Amino acid sequence: MRLSACIVAWNGEGNIRECLESIKDVADEIIVVHDGPCKDKTIEICKQYTKKIFIRPYIGEAEPHRPFSFKKATGDWILWIDQDERLGDDIKKNIRKLIEADDVDAYSFIWPVKYKNKNLSKGFFSKVSKRVLFRKNAINDFRGLPNETLHVRGRTVNTDYRMIHLQQGERNTLHIFFTRTLRIVHIHAEQLAKKKITRKIFIWYFFKAFIWFFLYLGYYYVWKRAFTTQADRSISLQLALYNFYLYLYVTKIKLLKQ
Repeated sequence: MRLSACIVAWNGEGNIRECLESIKDVADEIIVVHDGPCKDKTIEICKQYTKKIFIRPYIGEAEPHRPFSFKKATGDWILWIDQDERLGDDIKKNIRKLIEADDVDAYSFIWPVKYKNKNLSKGFFSKVSKRVLFRKNAINDFRGLPNETLHVRGRTVNTDYRMIHLQQGERNTLHIFFTRTLRIVHIHAEQLAKKKITRKIFIWYFFKAFIWFFLYLGYYYVWKRAFTTQADRSISLQLALYNFYLYLYVTKIKLLKQ
């Protein structure tokens, strides 16, 4: 089985080398897609590890480029990894065994979540996992929308392997949401409109903003009981706000096009 590692990068000279070092001995090929023109030495560094480097038009978010990176992969399996992530020694040691399993189509690894300036060690969001290793032919309708979950056909195994995620500075606070995350929400809305996913009249999305806000709050606070820590309460609220603003932005886009 051949393994393709797919990275979407953006001016990451400060951390991408460590990412590449962590995968160079386990991946049969490395695909690097850069979001827009490179303004630092990221491409120069990547050329030391792979020839499969693609520079695409700037969007400002990684996810819209991921379907392209997956299409360029020639391996049977794909490893989805970001420039600020690394594989730990335990994953590197066992990843070949994982992809040789005939009865598994994807694996999820634990993905550390940071709140303020520390990785979470307790609460619901301290146990978040991410489907990052999967068969290429098992990908099921992945559109490349911001924060989209990758769905695969077949069997997914949740593992105890932990990704190394180097998140710099303050993360996942309401301050960060209103100063940074809303930019991603706007990009998400534009991508929905661009892919012609938003075909209903504008008033539908206006009401959907409020409906999804309360649904998300109910899902995390009641169903998942993600309210036992300050971090859980804050992140749950932000996920609800994300969808609230997403559909308000979609409403605005629909109105401007009328």
